[in-house]
Amino acid sequence: MLENMATGQLKGVLARLPTEKMIREWRKQMEDLIKADKSKKTLHSCAPKWPKLEEYVKNWITDHRKNGIGVSTKMILIEARRLAIEMSTTDFAGTTSWCETLLVVWGIHICEFLLVLLYLA
Repeated sequence: MLENMATGQLKGVLARLPTEKMIREWRKQMEDLIKADKSKKTLHSCAPKWPKLEEYVKNWITDHRKNGIGVSTKMILIEARRLAIEMSTTDFAGTTSWCETLLVVWGIHICEFLLVLLYLA
């Protein structure tokens, strides 16, 4: 137990005390944690299921923004579903949570207030 607590202190865990399970997991992941990028939360995500589709959607969003066109989550979902049909992707549902997760990962923010102002202008 004491050596596990020492490992937890090496990790810089001071906010809350680590559990035995947390420390065992850190020991299993030690090499990956050392190699990981220190500025990001790592080892928390899986590989994307539809990388080409996601890349097309990201490019679509940036192109619309460059042209001064506001983009909402509904517009993104409609475009993603259209692209999924074009690409013959059968297992793509295109849910709101999928869209919101990607926007967070990409660092894209959608301001609903600005979209309303653009629509009224």
